[in-house]
Amino acid sequence: MDQELLEVLRHGDEYKIKQLALRQDIFSTSSPGGNAVLHMAVRFRNQQVIREILRQQDFIALRLHYSLLRQKNLMDETPLHIAARIGDRAIVREIMKYVPAVNQVGPAPVLESLFWMTDIEGNTPLHNAVTNCSKKRKNRETKL
Repeated sequence: MDQELLEVLRHGDEYKIKQLALRQDIFSTSSPGGNAVLHMAVRFRNQQVIREILRQQDFIALRLHYSLLRQKNLMDETPLHIAARIGDRAIVREIMKYVPAVNQVGPAPVLESLFWMTDIEGNTPLHNAVTNCSKKRKNRETKL
């Protein structure tokens, strides 16, 4: 993943991500940790960039039967795993908006497969969400 793309993802500029997508194939690149462009956008919590990546990727998915939603990094995490782990409901909702479009072209129901995909530790996105919620609850109780 080149530095320009990483900076655009970090700073959340959806216009620039659109321009980069037109100039180069940003969907097949990954970081040294195996994170694709969508993984990184989720890590940086840039909802507008996530929306634009999914919008741009929709056109590719329709042609190639490929989805960044199913892509795993070196820890076998999908972008949904990461969004659930960091506890960002808005990003989870944004990801879920694109499931129906990908479902139409994919070999298996994407929604079902996304919920059952496991990371390297055997956790599903739901496991990550519950763990995150539990950690937040413990932190609140400690502060009281």
